[in-house]
Amino acid sequence: MKPVDRPDQVKNFVQQTLGCGCPEPVFQSMLTDTFTPAELVSVVVTRLLIGQRLLVYLVHPGNAGPPMKDLLAALTACGREERERCGYNRLRLVVVTGEECYPALERSFSELQGEDDRLFLHLLTSRDSALAATGLLSSHP
Repeated sequence: MKPVDRPDQVKNFVQQTLGCGCPEPVFQSMLTDTFTPAELVSVVVTRLLIGQRLLVYLVHPGNAGPPMKDLLAALTACGREERERCGYNRLRLVVVTGEECYPALERSFSELQGEDDRLFLHLLTSRDSALAATGLLSSHP
């Protein structure tokens, strides 16, 4: 993983858009990379790690990705496993998609989340200015 290119914008996005209440010292370390989960060979996930505590998966599947319900299930399973294995406090899944997908994704996520109060879903459109300012998804569709 490498340090984020735009730390101030990433911090603003995580605090304001995602609602993270992490203390300021946590934001001294913000690392990012990309990966492709084995179950989602056509999807690139941007991973963001804040202070070795908060794990964020950002994905913009575009039109060529798997069905959204399958995407969400795979991201949830992969992210939970990483969160638990590495001892992170929280996992935030950020899916960039059209607003018409929000209700179905929220229903699916509710089932996937179960009693896990350390797992969050954030649905954003590609027009979200705070996300755009981070540059995290600049190489994606």
